[in-house]
Amino acid sequence: MMEQNFNKMNGKVYLIIVSLFLGNWSLNAQQVKKVSMQKEETYQVVDEYADYESINAVNGNIDCLNTEPKYDFSLDNSLKVYNSGVYDMVLKLIDDKDNVATRMIYIKKGTTHEIKNIPQGIYTIKEAHGVDWRQKIEDGKCIGVFTQGAHYRIAETHPNFNIEKQYEKDKEITTIPYYEIELGVTQALVDDKKVDYKTNYISVEDFNK
Repeated sequence: MMEQNFNKMNGKVYLIIVSLFLGNWSLNAQQVKKVSMQKEETYQVVDEYADYESINAVNGNIDCLNTEPKYDFSLDNSLKVYNSGVYDMVLKLIDDKDNVATRMIYIKKGTTHEIKNIPQGIYTIKEAHGVDWRQKIEDGKCIGVFTQGAHYRIAETHPNFNIEKQYEKDKEITTIPYYEIELGVTQALVDDKKVDYKTNYISVEDFNK
């Protein structure tokens, strides 16, 4: 009789222990879930371009502190640029003499823009290609970036806008330079990372120098 009661008690004790164990497991699971939810609530997405101003640019000059626009209206010369790429483009025309950008031009994809009345000299072309052009002022300097699909390049072509004079039979012949170039990031470059014309890739920091 005592043995039967003891077995019954053992059974009860066992059930109690199991019940407590299961209860603790359930409580721990709730605690883990609560901690996980707290982590999700504190997660934040950082926008690295939050301090940049979005520019609703159209074809033409871009205002930037680093640019010193110069014109020579006595010269009927021009640089005609066709953007054949899949992205918009910002072109900087930099005078090799003082390394200062005399023009900073926005050219939408699939469009052409003509830069006129360029002072005499030899120039370097820097290019930025991408989507969503933004600018900010940092340490008194204008910094420009594309936030999506950004490519920055420096062209190997250095257009020479110096006037050339030749003499034929005591007659002076003046040649005013005029250039047409096609630039752009093509779909082949985007998909296969192939360069379709001769340029050198540069960093966004080098583009903004």
